[in-house]
Amino acid sequence: MRTYPLFLLLLSAALLRGEFQLFTVRGTAETPVMGIVDMGSTPTGQPLDVLVRVRNAGATMATVQTLSVQGTGFRLHQAPTPPISLVAGFSMDFYVRFVSDQPLMEGRANLRVNNATVTFLASAVAGVNVYAIEEDGTKTPRLAGQSTVFSPVERGQRSTRRFVLENPHSVPITVNRLSVSGSFQLVTAVAAPWVLAPGSDNTIEIAFQPAGSGLKTGTLSIDDRAFPLEGVGKEPPFPKPTITIGPGAEQSARQVKVAVNFDAPSRADGAGQLRLEFTPAMAGADDPAVVFLSNSKRTIPFVISSGQSQALFSNQKETLLQTGTTAGTLRLVAEMGGYSAETTVTIAPAPVLVDTVTVTRGLDLLQMSVKGFDNTRSASEVAFTFFDAAGNMIDPGVIRANVAERFQAYFQAASLGGMFAMQANFPATGLTNVITGVEIEFRNQAGTLRTPRLTF
Repeated sequence: MRTYPLFLLLLSAALLRGEFQLFTVRGTAETPVMGIVDMGSTPTGQPLDVLVRVRNAGATMATVQTLSVQGTGFRLHQAPTPPISLVAGFSMDFYVRFVSDQPLMEGRANLRVNNATVTFLASAVAGVNVYAIEEDGTKTPRLAGQSTVFSPVERGQRSTRRFVLENPHSVPITVNRLSVSGSFQLVTAVAAPWVLAPGSDNTIEIAFQPAGSGLKTGTLSIDDRAFPLEGVGKEPPFPKPTITIGPGAEQSARQVKVAVNFDAPSRADGAGQLRLEFTPAMAGADDPAVVFLSNSKRTIPFVISSGQSQALFSNQKETLLQTGTTAGTLRLVAEMGGYSAETTVTIAPAPVLVDTVTVTRGLDLLQMSVKGFDNTRSASEVAFTFFDAAGNMIDPGVIRANVAERFQAYFQAASLGGMFAMQANFPATGLTNVITGVEIEFRNQAGTLRTPRLTF
């Protein structure tokens, strides 16, 4: 393509005598028009634009009554329709556009602004027509500056588009330079320069193969013309997660291992989260001990590395889950990359479990501290049976107590799940050191459980 710097000739006194000033604009630079404007040269079929600015240089409002351009291949582009009133000091912009389908040594047009006339010159050289081939085989004309969009593709993969370079003229056209830049490349190398005979065409194929995700751009350059190329790189989809829970999750007061695995090795690095939900078997009885042990929360992050099929929790393949001390349902949800997987575990109601027993002896009093948990929060009766060193039951035998109201009041006020601590005082006749063992029995909605004999 032949181009010339914009230059101005022959002072037009008519414009300067009027209230309007006429400029050509490149970037932010204004150049006063002085009679003839040489727009330069362009390939056939490719528009050539010059931005023109008309400013009201007078002290009052003025009106543009006439705005036109006359000449083969010339027209106004993005121009307002007269009459146009301009406040003093204000301006309006429009383009003079030249385009020709045939080679033209010199095109000439007259731009009229009211009574002033400016001559515009331009030429067209034989150039190839460029078309993008659509999926249905149709051809879409492409002009320099118009973007061609490629189909989105995963990073490392590729999509392709074909372009046709056509010589519609009666003379051969030499393509001196053809190249592709950015995340795009020619599928088959093209050695330039090469000649297109009259009426012939040549097809090239361009591949879009992004190394990363996001919008990618490039350029198809044909001699001095640049055709933008665009495509979006996508991250590969992540495989689907599954949740694996170790044994013991259906029981209270356990720490169980949880892992997140995938149905195939991941093709990308990614991050997700494992979420824990707990629904207690009784209303209003949440258990703060139902958490992931490492962060004491009900949500824990994990990562997956490319090529791996198991998630890592802080570089560990498993994380620990506390089941708490309340009967109910655990729901685990793994979320990553638009996929989610879930599993549920029911923590069954169980009899009261005694964890520790501490005894304090007095001369005529035995104090007993009992710690444990009731995952139903429904303890109703407790029984104590004491024994001497020979294994004989000590009178009066089984000592029973109804504790339903006390436990109910305790659990309503407590926020420790099913955990409890109970103190029982037993007056004694004589020395308490003859008492060396006890068996404790609790009853709740899940049944009755008697401890093994505890010695002290």
